[in-house]
Amino acid sequence: MELKTKKEISSGFVVYTVENERILYLLLKHPTHWSFPKGHVEHNDNNDLIVTAKREMLEETGIQNFEIVEGFCKVLSYSFTKDHARVVKDVYYFLARCPQKEKIILSREHQDFGWFPLRLAYIRLNFENARELLVEANEFIKKIHGI
Repeated sequence: MELKTKKEISSGFVVYTVENERILYLLLKHPTHWSFPKGHVEHNDNNDLIVTAKREMLEETGIQNFEIVEGFCKVLSYSFTKDHARVVKDVYYFLARCPQKEKIILSREHQDFGWFPLRLAYIRLNFENARELLVEANEFIKKIHGI
């Protein structure tokens, strides 16, 4: 029996702050893995990926005080099986800079969070495409901040 294929689109942020010349990344812990704040595009988002990313940031972390860093967008594409269907998913990631480590109010879908330097964030991330995203974001951030 051939699986039905569904397409999903999500968006989110690679969230960071700079503290004492060190870049720290915000990761959220799901029951099975660590990741960046992200979520599905919903009807009220009007297909605006930035609107989705902002809404998800607020829902998953409670963070309101951040700036979107222009010039960075990376798409992670992957597929998985769910409810007897093959899901092909594209996740659009943008960069968000917090002026300081913000107080985090976790959503019910997450178990923990942390602000991690590059090496520890890299180790925590379970998926290779998320690690590649982190490294690309880190290079971009180092250039714009001259670190």
